[in-house]
Amino acid sequence: MIIGKKPWKKTCFLVLSLALLLQLSSCYSVRMVNTRGIPQPDPLNTSKGFYRGKLVHKLDTVISLKAIQNEFTLLEKCSEGGFYSLEYRVTLGAVLLSGVTLGKKRKVMIKYVCLKESN
Repeated sequence: MIIGKKPWKKTCFLVLSLALLLQLSSCYSVRMVNTRGIPQPDPLNTSKGFYRGKLVHKLDTVISLKAIQNEFTLLEKCSEGGFYSLEYRVTLGAVLLSGVTLGKKRKVMIKYVCLKESN
């Protein structure tokens, strides 16, 4: 044993660094936007940012897969023209849930805006 050295400090630093790195790498969102469309308006939506004034549909659920399944399909429909924007979000909690259940439970967080209906 080396006198004056504290190995627990180095171990603690490594564990905290790994935890921080895991959090930063597993939280992200992807947004796809139709640049040629007009979003469905919602004048009551006063949120800040991208979704201000748009009618936003949110889907936040947990999907349970059977033993032989390894993927799923989720169908959401807009009334007429399709989607203006679609955002898929992954968080640390969703990654941990999938890891603990060996991929049989998946947390799905989606926000989407439909295209404005034409007259």
